[in-house]
Amino acid sequence: MRWAVVFAPLVLVGCISAKPGADAVRLSGNVEMVKGCQFLRQETVGVDPMDTMSLSTIRGDILNKMRNAAVDAGATDIVSSGPQVSMPGPSATMTGDLYRCG
Repeated sequence: MRWAVVFAPLVLVGCISAKPGADAVRLSGNVEMVKGCQFLRQETVGVDPMDTMSLSTIRGDILNKMRNAAVDAGATDIVSSGPQVSMPGPSATMTGDLYRCG
């Protein structure tokens, strides 16, 4: 039982939760998707080695951070080429243009 108490907090490290509404934010590399939409701003988010436990979680973490930033800005869409991962680390950054459509 002692292992469960020690291990449980470690499982949560590196898992960045999506805010309410983040799953509805569309992400694409195609700028045509946001034609006629209002540009809000460009956003850069990052995940460093202390935020994530492995390369396998980095993609989900960085996408959640970007979608959370979009929700905070009132955006409905993100145009980005995706995360840039660097080693050693792993660490990642992602830059995207935030738009409000509809």
